Amino acid sequence: MTTESRADTIRRLAGSGLAPGAIAAAVGCRPGDVPRALGLSQRSMVVKLALEGLRPAEIVRRTGFPRATVHARLYEARQSGAAIPDYRAGKPKPPPDRRVRLPGDVVAAFARHDPEARDGGHELIRRVLAVIARDGLIDAVIDTKGRRT
Repeated sequence: MTTESRADTIRRLAGSGLAPGAIAAAVGCRPGDVPRALGLSQRSMVVKLALEGLRPAEIVRRTGFPRATVHARLYEARQSGAAIPDYRAGKPKPPPDRRVRLPGDVVAAFARHDPEARDGGHELIRRVLAVIARDGLIDAVIDTKGRRT
């Protein structure tokens, strides 16, 4: 009967699909010892899980690594160019408001057509642009060289 080494036990359990945190608990070692026994670094394991789409909190749960370690490894990977999404806690921010500054004479021309408007014609401009976009009239307004007609 052969005695299996700790590293062999870790490799066997990892092959069965068990999470690193669970492997560490089963073998009686620290979570940081699991990737080393698998020939990986903590960073490569964290990055691999992040690239699979796991959020940092889920990586912490699966690996048993401290939260600060996971965030530090993800930060290092992003700094070296890895395409890892930057997850933020809480409610997602809305996309930035895309505003276009119009020349005063254009705004004034629209304001003349809607003298009752309190916004100086901006709502009318929004409605006109929405109709142009909805009805596919952009080519009718812009010539082939991209200049206003």
